[in-house]
Amino acid sequence: MEFDIIIRKLDCIPLMDNLINVVTNVHWSLIGKLDGRQHQININTHLPNDELNISNFTEYKDITLDMMVEWIRKESGENGMDNYKNFIIKYFEENENISTINPEFPWS
Repeated sequence: MEFDIIIRKLDCIPLMDNLINVVTNVHWSLIGKLDGRQHQININTHLPNDELNISNFTEYKDITLDMMVEWIRKESGENGMDNYKNFIIKYFEENENISTINPEFPWS
């Protein structure tokens, strides 16, 4: 099974302790892919700012996807990401013979 993390949105405080655009919350999705099927869960992760200071602050423009994923993993805890993945794996196991389609809306 393959998993991808997609960042959907970042919540920022425009000015905090003389720092600009401090990321406080990450809206992201974990997508599991198996045999041409996929399932996703949407998660919001709060990034703590209790240790925020100029010496360890990364400016918004310098944040990379890899950094953000690492922050998510750290805040999810030791078993958090595994729990999310297991949730998706369980979904695939319970819905092994169910396929879905996405037809056009009936009002189109």
